[in-house]
Amino acid sequence: MPPSETPPDKGIFRVRLAQGWKIALAMVLPPLLILPGLFLLTKFRGLSEPVVFGVISAMVLSLCGAAIWLVSRCIALVDYSVEGERHRVEVLRPSFLKVRSFDFGIGEVTGFQVGQSNGRLLFTVMKRGYPGKFSINAASDRPEDVTLFKELMRLMAARLDERKAAVS
Repeated sequence: MPPSETPPDKGIFRVRLAQGWKIALAMVLPPLLILPGLFLLTKFRGLSEPVVFGVISAMVLSLCGAAIWLVSRCIALVDYSVEGERHRVEVLRPSFLKVRSFDFGIGEVTGFQVGQSNGRLLFTVMKRGYPGKFSINAASDRPEDVTLFKELMRLMAARLDERKAAVS
């Protein structure tokens, strides 16, 4: 189904939501744990070079794997519902690292940017209150998910344009 020219007043869109600061921490902090591991390794005197290189390699690989796993846990699959001026984000599988469900009015949005990451479209919303700043992209690369995401992006941009016109 091709996207319509005028966005509807309501709809539910399955998309992915991420907060940049959580992803950055998930990428940086686990590999930093190599430092205490190296310190502990110095406490074992008399280890041969192959054993030391093997232990260090195992630490690096496991900590990089942990970082990749944490990054994937920070990106939430959500149902983004729009009904007029109200937007609701419902996290489908909540966890400690993911954003919790929230709702907001279009008047709370202070910034909206469209961008690309690894060839995938995304948009970033800055708003007052929790969660402050978050990015949305398509749930997958399937054409129907990308079409739904583009429809949501058009809807968001149209609502922000309407709000801007009403204020000025």
